[in-house]
Amino acid sequence: APLCRGLRQLGVPRILITLLAFLYRYAFILVDEFQNTLLAFRSRRGSSGAVPLSIWGAMTGQLLLRAFGRAERIYQAVQCRGGEDPEFSSVPGVITARGVMGGLLFCLFAILFRCVNVTMLAGQFTRNLIS
Repeated sequence: APLCRGLRQLGVPRILITLLAFLYRYAFILVDEFQNTLLAFRSRRGSSGAVPLSIWGAMTGQLLLRAFGRAERIYQAVQCRGGEDPEFSSVPGVITARGVMGGLLFCLFAILFRCVNVTMLAGQFTRNLIS
């Protein structure tokens, strides 16, 4: 929710913010449905061992269908309330100096990791420490 407010203040289009909020919400639904499906499978099987590879295809399809149905019900509930999540739309946010510095630091690290092979440098540094 704070991320969505910050993105709105930075001028990110509303549709992208809504998609990000839904993606975040539905990721948790997918994980929850996976746990429920795995629990149901293990309960029917009678053991807590590994799931056979031959079962994973059917289990994945069932998982996606269940998660999609649950996500659809949540989306309909959000639409009944006005079509947007009130958590990030009605609360005014404030851009602070700490937030700006954090954003700039993130951008600096993103540029650094894009332009410089940091993992290779870290490996060379570690090798020199060991030698």
